[in-house]
Amino acid sequence: MCVYTVTEGRLPLSLMLGVMLDMGTNRQRLQDDPEYKGIKAPRLGSEDPQYQKAMRVIKTAYQRLGIGFVMDEDFAGSEAWLNIRLARELNDRSLNDDVEGTGSLMAEILLLAELLGINIEHSQIIGYGAGGAGTGIFDQAREVFCGQIPEEEIFRTLFWFLDSAGLLVADRRVKESQGRAEFRSFQQELGLVIGQADPRWAAIRDFRQGVGRGSEEQITLAETIRLATQKVQEHDDGAIFLYGFAATADAFNDEVIQALAEARVPVFMVAGSNPFEACEILTSEDLAELRRATGKEEKQTVVRRRIERLYRVFAENGGNADDLRVTLGSAYLEFTRPDGGPGIVAQGNNLFTFGAMVEAVMVARLSRLTLQMKAEAARAGARFMRKQERENFDLGALYPERAHLAEVILAKTAALILVGLMDQSVEVGNPDYAEIRTEIGRMREAGKSDEEIRKEGLLLVKALLDKSRWENVGRTAEVIAARRRLQPEPEVAQKAFNQACRVLDDKGIGLAAKTITAKTS
Repeated sequence: MCVYTVTEGRLPLSLMLGVMLDMGTNRQRLQDDPEYKGIKAPRLGSEDPQYQKAMRVIKTAYQRLGIGFVMDEDFAGSEAWLNIRLARELNDRSLNDDVEGTGSLMAEILLLAELLGINIEHSQIIGYGAGGAGTGIFDQAREVFCGQIPEEEIFRTLFWFLDSAGLLVADRRVKESQGRAEFRSFQQELGLVIGQADPRWAAIRDFRQGVGRGSEEQITLAETIRLATQKVQEHDDGAIFLYGFAATADAFNDEVIQALAEARVPVFMVAGSNPFEACEILTSEDLAELRRATGKEEKQTVVRRRIERLYRVFAENGGNADDLRVTLGSAYLEFTRPDGGPGIVAQGNNLFTFGAMVEAVMVARLSRLTLQMKAEAARAGARFMRKQERENFDLGALYPERAHLAEVILAKTAALILVGLMDQSVEVGNPDYAEIRTEIGRMREAGKSDEEIRKEGLLLVKALLDKSRWENVGRTAEVIAARRRLQPEPEVAQKAFNQACRVLDDKGIGLAAKTITAKTS
């Protein structure tokens, strides 16, 4: 339903199907509950050969059945990364929303920062929460900036990741007593654990010696910020990016805000978890007040007060409030800055991304969704904010208002399709879009630049998308008109309508309207 809504009906509901996989549960309460309908066995994980085999069979079956697109939702970190590796190995048409969708959305902030004169190579990116969402930022940002920062080792040193046991440092021994693995497999595979060969190792070693701390004690978020600040301050055009996906209160407490303020550099902060109760900027006191609140408006008031206090703490500790931009995963709020001026905290929601990725592949019938296409979604989002929402951007917003959701999706979808059309390794099944690819070839033969081709190609793609949108509006109108004509006999009308909606073909809702009319004429 989300995809149908954000694409304004360009993808009919008749083309979509939700599938839930029951892989067991680790909750003993559910295993012991006689009313529980699921599998009463421990959940299979990514390390289990059975799980790996099952996912490979599922992914292969999708391909053989000609499934147009698959979106994975709510897979945990290790399981998510196994699915992503399989998808890339098989070149299938899929998206892991929690990792790749979030990563693409968060990469937009890095691109927007460049518009403000920030040099990403001179910046530091801190991820509080090193699971699927957090590591997705690393994965997608690497693709977005691969041309600008080609050296993998240099790019990796821009990132610092923390989990519940602190900074991911190779020699830490914080979790040994809990009988758990020190690091998760995908964290090591992606190179997110700082080791002795890393140029930052010396600073970490010196910090530990200075405070008399061993590897069994964690390095906190505030301490990590101070370590990262050392590199940012070597240049005058860097920034600190703090991403939170830990879903815990007191993560971005006043001590953390003070450390950010003391850096005296621009700060981009994302408290990405939702709902309100999971928002990282809230203190324990805020959370208690939030739980007593009744209704959405009261909850928003609690969050707004915390935002205003956060800005005050930042300013009181030497930070410039104009250098701080905050984004939430739970709300789009207006607030008052310390100087009395207006400010906006935007909401970073995956709705702004996954709808476009699904639509791009389905509408143009592209053979696969490439990393370059996913990265292009971030670029298109940044371009939209710069052009269509410049006023809000100047007030601190890093994402559009929800009122512009459909426009953002349309812009991203067009950009994604164009990247696919320009990539000869991607097959195009829709003849209308294949014709645009042919036209792109003619432009190249005529000696037009890539920028000229991109501008003209986008106009052609958007024209086709607009055409399909209005065709679907017309089809929807047909159905509404048909149902109104049948109001004297509501039971017959409902039965006919239900039967019509079960009809599956390329005409989708248009055929449904005709079936209604035929059944009741």
